[in-house]
Amino acid sequence: MVESTTTDDNLKITFVSSSDYTGYNSYFAPATGNKIIQVKVDFQNNGTSDEYLSGFECYADNAKCEDYFYADDTKSPTLESVSSGKSFSSIVYFEVPKNAEHITVEYTTNVLNSSKVILNVK
Repeated sequence: MVESTTTDDNLKITFVSSSDYTGYNSYFAPATGNKIIQVKVDFQNNGTSDEYLSGFECYADNAKCEDYFYADDTKSPTLESVSSGKSFSSIVYFEVPKNAEHITVEYTTNVLNSSKVILNVK
């Protein structure tokens, strides 16, 4: 995936990278036929007030995938806020089928009007 940037309202969102994640503990391994992907996202608040980050969702071949919460370096962007003029980096993880043809990650930029930014991971 090539880095891409979009701006919605006052928040600049940069999708930095995506890759397979293999650093998991065997107790938290993905189900047979699945793998874990990680997606790095940077946020920059260019507005005048705090921005509260909402959630990510992942779809593989149009089927919703499960979040993966067992990585050592995860920061949940659903529990973060970014002050005016500040930035925040996050890595989110999902369990997806190994043989998925098309994987997208959606970030909800506005829960009131359901605005989303969609990243084509694969």
